[in-house]
Order: sequence, then structure tokens, then C-alpha cells
Amino acid sequence: MRRAKKTNYLAIVVLSTALFASASIHSKAQAEDCPVNAEARSGSETERSVGPVTNFPMPRYVSMKAKEANIRVGPSVTYRVLRTYVVRGVPLKIIDEYEHWRRVQSWDGTVGWIHKNLLTGIRKVIVMENHAPMRMAPESDSWTKAKAEQGVVGDLGKCTASWCLVSVGDFDGWMMKSCLWGIDPDEILD
Repeated sequence: MRRAKKTNYLAIVVLSTALFASASIHSKAQAEDCPVNAEARSGSETERSVGPVTNFPMPRYVSMKAKEANIRVGPSVTYRVLRTYVVRGVPLKIIDEYEHWRRVQSWDGTVGWIHKNLLTGIRKVIVMENHAPMRMAPESDSWTKAKAEQGVVGDLGKCTASWCLVSVGDFDGWMMKSCLWGIDPDEILD
């Protein structure tokens, strides 16, 4: 009986059509770090204010708590649906508040309204570069533990000025902020 050849990557399906078709992580791979383009990924540094409803900082990042959620044109269920997300954990940026509704922006620039009960304050990020390296330490010459495919959603850990610790499945590693959407260039997380 012939044994199947072992592969050195773990496939992670993110979602079917709302995000990206699929994504994967390749272990022990070598790659170039992501280009330094944090402004394009996270938007330019913005002046912080507080939300009129919650008094939380704005803009701020959150993630989807619900398995499925509609982004609407306005802050009510009577408004037209712009997009439906069908995966838990997608990061979104809150840019406005109105009663129980939050105006959000997605990684692709879509802006719309979502009910607050569909969101959580748990921080997540989306990998925006193909084969983005996940490194052992927050240094460009550090050993690459794994590579993350574009579209992978990961748990956000601590962040320095240029690097963030990201966990995806069984893998965790330091990734350059310029590879990620869901963290501002000037944010430091302990």
C-alpha cells in the first residue's frame, strides 16, 4: 500500500466569497517581509476622539462576534444590506456610532452600519499580503516559522512600533504591521 506524501502546510478556509476563497499557512518557509505600506493597510494616522454613545476611542477596531452579519446603508434593519459577512472574527473599524448601531469600515473600504450586538472588542487582523512571514522574533532577519496566505484572519497579540504577534490555528509568529489590516500604524499593544 502506498502512503500519501506529507505536505508542509496547513490549509485554513476563511470563507467562501465574502472574504477570500481560501487561505493557508506554510510552515518553515522563507519569504520576504511585507512592503512597508502601513498607510494603505490601516489608513493614515488619525486624530482620536470618543464615540458619542459609548465614550470609547474612535476610530477603533473590533471583530465580528456573530457567524453571519449584514452591513447596511443606514443604522436600522429597514435600510438596504450592502454586504453580508459569513465568518466569525472578521476585523472591522468603527468610525461612528448611533444608538445601538456602529458605522464600520472593512479591509476593502466598504463602509456601512452594523448592530452593536454582532460585534466584540476582541482584536483580530487580516493578512493582506500573500505568503506573509510569521517570524520567531520581531526582526526581519529572524527565522520564519510559517507563512500566512492573504485573507487569513488571525488573533492579535502584542504589537511594537512595526511588528505584531499574530496567532493563526496552531501557528503564532511576529508579522510586520504593513502585512496586516486591523491595527493602526501608531498603535502599540502590550
